[in-house]
Amino acid sequence: MRKTSISLIQFTLLLLAVMMSGSLMAQVDTAKWTGAVSSDASLLANWEPQQAIDGKLVLIDSAYKFSHMPVFSGSDSIEVNSLVIHPTGEMTIDFDDSIDLFNVATEYFEPHGIININRGTLQGRRVHIEDTNTVINVNSGGLMVVRKYLFMSGDGNNRPTAGYLNISGTGKVIYNDAEGGHSFNRFPTDTTTGVVTINPMGTLDLKGNFLSYCNTLIAKGQLKAGPGYDVVVKFDEAAAWTYVSVRDKMAFVIEPVANQFIITGEAGSKIGMVQNDGYAATSTFQWKYSTTSGSGYVAFSPDVTTDSIEAVFDTPGKYYVVCIGDGTKTSNEVVFFVGSDKVQINPAGQQFLRPSKDGAMLTVTKDAIITSVEWKWSATPGEGHVSFSPAATGDEFTPNFDTEGLYYIICVGKDASNNTYPSKDVKIFVDQQQYSIYWRGTAGNSGVKPENWEPLALVDNNLVHVGPHDAYQDSCVFSGGNGNIYVGRIWTDDSLSTMTVDMGTDTFRVASGSTYGIQGQVIVNSGVLSYTDLRHAAGSGRCTGRIIVKGTGEFLLRSSYFMMGNSNTPARGGYIDIMDDGKFISLANQPARFMISDTTQSVITISGNGMLQVPGNWISGAATVMATNQLRTPDPDLEKIVVTWPVVLSPGDTVTQVTAKSLLIFEVEPLDDQLVAVGEPVATLSTLNDADWTTFEWKYATASGGPYMAFAPASTGKTFSGSFDAAGDYYVICEAYGADTVMSSEVMVQAVSVSIAPTDDQNIKEAEAGTALTVTESITATSREWKSSTTSGSGYTSIIPPATLASWTPLFLTEGTYYVVCASTFGSKTINSNEVTIVVVPTAVEENMVNTISLYPNPAREAFYINAGNYNSFNLKVSDLTGRTILEREFENVSGPQKIELGRKGVYFVSISTTDGTQTVKMIMK
Repeated sequence: MRKTSISLIQFTLLLLAVMMSGSLMAQVDTAKWTGAVSSDASLLANWEPQQAIDGKLVLIDSAYKFSHMPVFSGSDSIEVNSLVIHPTGEMTIDFDDSIDLFNVATEYFEPHGIININRGTLQGRRVHIEDTNTVINVNSGGLMVVRKYLFMSGDGNNRPTAGYLNISGTGKVIYNDAEGGHSFNRFPTDTTTGVVTINPMGTLDLKGNFLSYCNTLIAKGQLKAGPGYDVVVKFDEAAAWTYVSVRDKMAFVIEPVANQFIITGEAGSKIGMVQNDGYAATSTFQWKYSTTSGSGYVAFSPDVTTDSIEAVFDTPGKYYVVCIGDGTKTSNEVVFFVGSDKVQINPAGQQFLRPSKDGAMLTVTKDAIITSVEWKWSATPGEGHVSFSPAATGDEFTPNFDTEGLYYIICVGKDASNNTYPSKDVKIFVDQQQYSIYWRGTAGNSGVKPENWEPLALVDNNLVHVGPHDAYQDSCVFSGGNGNIYVGRIWTDDSLSTMTVDMGTDTFRVASGSTYGIQGQVIVNSGVLSYTDLRHAAGSGRCTGRIIVKGTGEFLLRSSYFMMGNSNTPARGGYIDIMDDGKFISLANQPARFMISDTTQSVITISGNGMLQVPGNWISGAATVMATNQLRTPDPDLEKIVVTWPVVLSPGDTVTQVTAKSLLIFEVEPLDDQLVAVGEPVATLSTLNDADWTTFEWKYATASGGPYMAFAPASTGKTFSGSFDAAGDYYVICEAYGADTVMSSEVMVQAVSVSIAPTDDQNIKEAEAGTALTVTESITATSREWKSSTTSGSGYTSIIPPATLASWTPLFLTEGTYYVVCASTFGSKTINSNEVTIVVVPTAVEENMVNTISLYPNPAREAFYINAGNYNSFNLKVSDLTGRTILEREFENVSGPQKIELGRKGVYFVSISTTDGTQTVKMIMK
């Protein structure tokens, strides 16, 4: 079966594929095995380059190329970025301790060749055993841990063959599903490959309920035991783990072994002998029981001599049931806890609760002789029950425990003679684990009632499944008044399943990404359905995969994926319907992966006041799917799609909004809010669907809803581009007259004023401050900036240094006439204020100083000179307007003018210190 060769080209392509997948991006350091010295993988000389392999892409080529293949030993754990093994390559993990770890960090770990785990742990996030050359041997002392997916084949079950996983000795494989919602599956169609073999003492532990799936694999021969052994699969309901091991074929054992809770006169669930070689070697069977474990067994009456039994007991108590084979062989025990039929609890099934949360109400049904009841609890099944505090003595009781644990509740009845009649136990799990719960709707349509779920559980933080209609009695509805709801994940399993969120102002939050989760219908009538990842793949023909958002509901997609199908080409895509006032808001991504092979799928339909909102500019993306009719309205004769960008929600948050526009109702467009400057014409408004009217007049109001006033002079016709002379909020409508009178919807126009004062012209000198200017804005600006120009009315550039406060004091270094404005920004709109004229005149030359010292020229460019006159020694210091020293120099025994180069523009103070004192002069550098 095993292939023995692979081409260099194939191996190179495999390497490139791994380097571009998972967490391995464009550039990853590699470590190639050479085995130049020995099989010791800790020796740097055995690698190329000769350095530690931690964090590297580790490559192990064909065993035919090397004298030694790598053995990873020692006591230091190793983490590699990725591991690529040639189909004829081999590696061995043999650490000093079984807890030492070899961790493969990449998302995908697809080993080829042979991996032997003799001692220590191999850990991978997503392990694909997809090649018939791949053999993973987990031996005594070895452990393999898989944290996300454990696949025995490629894409689905389409790959015909796969590799092999062998577990022996004390070896163990743990599929942990640390993130929840993933799987152990994908076995190939060729059942001679993709085989998991477990030998004595080896175990396979699977997070979740894989009982039925494992039994299917056993029947196919893809999950099997070593010679002389059978595979044993057990599901631990409390822990939510499936444990797979092997046992001797000659074992004489009963299954299932789970404790049973029944009442007197009630037949228990069938238990029977496992029909293995031990069973085949047995000629006679006799069932017995005892009230003491391990001894005192007596036969049932009448005697039961078949290979199975449905045990019945007439007296409450605890019983140990065994089967005796050939009069000498005794099987394992199965424990029965028997309660009285005179006191019965409903619902009798187990419940899964959170600490301090109410479970499903329990109700007692009593025989006529029962005069009183009391509810009790124990941490031990069938015994040790104690009273609640305070005592619970009513016919109804709601379980609620503060501390995590497994509890057993009974109801004890008493008759007039004070005889006691204990009910059978009801098992209550109290923990924070996530469970898969399935909708049954046996107690109405409320999604928050635990008795509507199987197993009985609160929905909080669980994995929620809503199956087809024929699997439940009433529909699943999460309604308002119950507060926010938080679940781990939701599934609507096929086209006949429906889940409704109608939560008023509350939120139904789904914690995990829900890849392919919505294959039926999810309806959001009110409240918020908050989701993480949406890969909206509807399935292969049978599933509708439909999200309906209507009423006041909102579907909030928080991050990562907004995919309308599994990929672009297969005919597999879901549907989103947004109607009424419903909103579908994506915070992180724009919709992608629309079907191109079947454009009747991957469809977003918008109608009424429905709105789709996505981040950034989706104009071209929307146009592409509108052209294929995958973004549409239900009836294009009644409505059309309108895509609006940019819509500024807040500074730095610009989105695209997609809505539907009616084509039949008299209206104006665009209906988007506008912000204009006082006196600035609005973006032209036009009438829509106006054929039935002949006369039109535009009006406005200062409050939404009117009363509306005519413009002066009146504004008539089918378009409007007027302006407003005063700041304020205005609501513009168009009235149309014909056989009747109709009024359009409002367009809100916000007229904003920006003005600076004082408005008088200013005459100032170069480098001297003028009178401060202050801006007044009619609404709060997002930002502002003072600007100037040498041409009135145009060419404004930013003041240097930039000035952004509400006040600014004019100061220019160069003579001339300047026109100053304040440019205030409101969202995406910038409005300039009125102009103030600033005339700047030259500053008189300031040269003379004490005695015969002079500075010139002033103003200067690049440099100026100091003529010290009679002084041949002096100190110089140059400071800027803030007092910071720019230049400091000492002159000794000099003669003649000294050149000082500053090389920068600005206003500076030059201080000259001599034996006669210090003088300071203001110097202007242009």
